[in-house]
Amino acid sequence: MADTTKQHEEIRRDQPKTGYQEIIPVVEEKLVVTSREQVTDEITVDKIVHNQTVEVPLTRIDTHYREFRIPQNRVVETMPEVRYEGKNLIVPVVREEEVVIKRLVLVEEIHLIQEVDTSERTESVTLRSEDVTVSRKPAQ
Repeated sequence: MADTTKQHEEIRRDQPKTGYQEIIPVVEEKLVVTSREQVTDEITVDKIVHNQTVEVPLTRIDTHYREFRIPQNRVVETMPEVRYEGKNLIVPVVREEEVVIKRLVLVEEIHLIQEVDTSERTESVTLRSEDVTVSRKPAQ
């Protein structure tokens, strides 16, 4: 570096100082960056749908009542209410009779006994699932 600077000083000393100007061209470089699309690989996506039938257990519960009519034929002072005895629903049936006085006669009670039947069964249901594979192939 020192040698180059020394040479420039010598050249300037040798030139006559007659108003002569030395023109040094300046070079400027510019960089332009562009982009372009280029296919490098091809990708293939394959999807396979699988159907699978499975058995689903179901429980069915049916509730019904058996009816028993139990004769009572007795006089009561007040209207009996519907009541439960355990799981049995008892519905009183009354009638009014005309006598010199009016009174309630319990004619019968209807006992409804709850019965529950449970049955097991299976139902076929189709379920879907998908498998996907992705494969890559280099572009030609």
